Amino acid sequence: NAIVDWVQVQLRSAASTAVATQAALIQRDGDIVALDGTSALEFAQAPANYFVNVLHRNHLGVMTSAAVALSTATNTIDFTVSGTATYGSDAQSTVGAYRAMWAGDASGDKILKYSDTYNDNDRAAILTQLGVTKVTARVKNGYFREDVNMDGKVKYSGINNDRIIILKMIGGSATTTNTRTQTF
Repeated sequence: NAIVDWVQVQLRSAASTAVATQAALIQRDGDIVALDGTSALEFAQAPANYFVNVLHRNHLGVMTSAAVALSTATNTIDFTVSGTATYGSDAQSTVGAYRAMWAGDASGDKILKYSDTYNDNDRAAILTQLGVTKVTARVKNGYFREDVNMDGKVKYSGINNDRIIILKMIGGSATTTNTRTQTF
């Protein structure tokens, strides 16, 4: 139950219309809880059918494929299991037996992209955070969107670098035209 980061959880009346957004904490086991670190997340909205959307600082978001009935009772939506239908095609990655959000959106543009050109892509975002324009061994410690492996460091090369996470998510091993896009 250790807290690893924070997320935003949205209720949407339609796939593109947010009616409520709340910050929440995500635990190492994937549970999302209220800001006190233990309580269930509560929304003030009236019971109704809502799309439920989870957004993270450097992952592509994940949303239910259809509106789900939410009531005043505790409702559980488990995005880690294949039985929970999600919005869009190829909306989640698979890690072992679990489904997960696509990691690596270092630029925050809802696209996982890694190209050799210095333009709007996740490779460029990492290099910019490091203050360089080409491959470097530089490391920057802290809490940054570009820290896609979430180890507290922005790192382009060497062991446990952030670049490799993006490449794995898009199925490449070097610069590539492959991308993953969030569709909502």
